[in-house]
Amino acid sequence: MEGKVSSVDSAAGLRKPGGGCMPLILYQRDECHLCDLALLELARAGLNDFDSVFIDDDPALEARYGTRVPVLSGLADGGELDWPFDAGQLRQRINPPGAV
Repeated sequence: MEGKVSSVDSAAGLRKPGGGCMPLILYQRDECHLCDLALLELARAGLNDFDSVFIDDDPALEARYGTRVPVLSGLADGGELDWPFDAGQLRQRINPPGAV
């Protein structure tokens, strides 16, 4: 069973459509205060085009992300960004200087 996924879509995202980038995924938990703060930072950064995956009911995701959540994956460099992060860090990691 995979984690629950909910899509958040908006044209306000910074990433360019069709740019060959992996989709942004925010791994989080139900009733997670830090996850709520991460959502606020994503909004402040203007990143509204991402999927939310809740790891609570998925043993594989629980094993991988466990206490690390919230975690944002699908970054320009292929990496992941663990909490804490802010809007400036998000913008830099999503669209680094010199990115096409």
